[in-house]
Formats: sequence, structure tokens, C-alpha cells
Amino acid sequence: MDKGDLTERIQVVLVEPSFSGNVGSVARALDNLGFRHLALVQPCEHLNKEARAMACNALWLLEEAKVYDSLAEAVAESSLIIGVTARHRSFLSEPALPSQLPQILSSAGSASCSILFGNERIGLKNQHLSYCNSLLTFPTNPSNPSLNLAQAVLLTLWELKKTVESSTDFFSNPSDTAISKETQGFKAQLSSLLDRVGYFKSDEQKTSLVLSLADLIGRMRPNRRDLALLRGMLHRMQLVLNRPDLIQEKQDPDDRGNKKTGPL
Repeated sequence: MDKGDLTERIQVVLVEPSFSGNVGSVARALDNLGFRHLALVQPCEHLNKEARAMACNALWLLEEAKVYDSLAEAVAESSLIIGVTARHRSFLSEPALPSQLPQILSSAGSASCSILFGNERIGLKNQHLSYCNSLLTFPTNPSNPSLNLAQAVLLTLWELKKTVESSTDFFSNPSDTAISKETQGFKAQLSSLLDRVGYFKSDEQKTSLVLSLADLIGRMRPNRRDLALLRGMLHRMQLVLNRPDLIQEKQDPDDRGNKKTGPL
């Protein structure tokens, strides 16, 4: 595939970064490998002297970074979202290793991709991971597993670039995979319906189950037709809950129009 296609389709998203110097270093890491799209969600000051110094020759990229108030806005148009994390969460799927990137990207088609990196101290929160289709981790030393933010970005982009350039199949085929804002709408509709029918036994259970459902739906990567079908079914269920009279008693096709009044 053309290298330009890869760099155009990949967006690096820093979620709530705390240190200006790290943001500048990340901009430099992107530029080192030829990537150009950086998004910042509720960032620290990212254009101060420290950030500019660490960005070095990538100052242009730092200045062009898009700033968002929420992660939902930042990834709204992405069809594939990968969260980079050092921790495994029991209610989410096991994070993939860099060697598994080919499997993650195999169904990407022409989709745009966002790669999420969390706050330097606490990483990505559970609510951030609920947006992801896949999680990625690096096999670091268990006694000191956390990478510096810029290191994590550089390693991830290097592995991604190496994987994609080894094949022409990634990001080259048409894709009708639903984008994030469409998938999030379905998740919200499903959660609301389950809440209404009393599926969740407690607020604590609701939190973990909603995250597990989000993880499941993310891994399924439904296309737009799938979502339209599923949302249509949920909509009908919601209508029936509001108006039970909409439920019609099923009749045997042979009995329709032939009311039996008794034996002949």
C-alpha cells in the first residue's frame, strides 16, 4: 500500500495528557515515522516553551494538533479504535501483543483508525476503553511495566508501520464498518433498554456489564447494515414497552378469517 495512505488513516489520540514535554515528544515521534494526525483530549498546556522544545522539528505538527473536549468527539469518525494499555481489566478482552497487529488490521479495509494513549499516571480509564475495538499491550518487565508516553507512541507506530508495509491487504479494501459515533449510539440504546427492563441488579453490576457489552460490540465491529437491523429491533422493543397493545396475538394462518363457532 502507499505510505501516504497509512499516515492519512492513522490518528494518535492522547487522552488527558498531564505533561507538556510529553506532548511535544509525542509530536516528534509521529514526525519521525511520517505520521501527521495528532488529537488531544482535555490536554495540559501543549504549546508552551517546554512542549515546543521537546517537539523539536515537529513544531508544525504540535501546532496543528486537534483539541477536543471529549473522547467521543475525537474518535467519532473512526471505524477502528485501538487502546494501548499496560493493565488487563478482568471484564474486558485480553490485550493483544504487537505480533497480533496483522489480525487486528486484517478487517480494517479502508477504515480510519484511532490509537488511544492514556494519562501518564493512570493510563486509559475504563470509560475510554469502552470505545475500543481492540486493546494492545507491550510485553515489558512486570516489575516496571509502564512506558513513557512518547516511548509507547513510538513503539506502537513502528510496529504498525512495519505490519502494514509487509502487506498490501491492510487499509486497501472498501469498508462499510460503522464509525464510532454510530456504534456508540447503539451501545447507549441497548444499555437504556436493558436498564428499563431491570436487567442490571445494581449500579456496580451495570458499570461492569455495560463495559463488557461495549467490549463485545467493539470486537464484533458491526457494519452499518448490522447496526440498522439491531437498532430497528431495539426500537420495536422500546415501542412495545411504551404501548403493550402493539403486541398482537399470533394466529395459525389456517385459522385467519375462519372463526369456528362449534362442531359441524
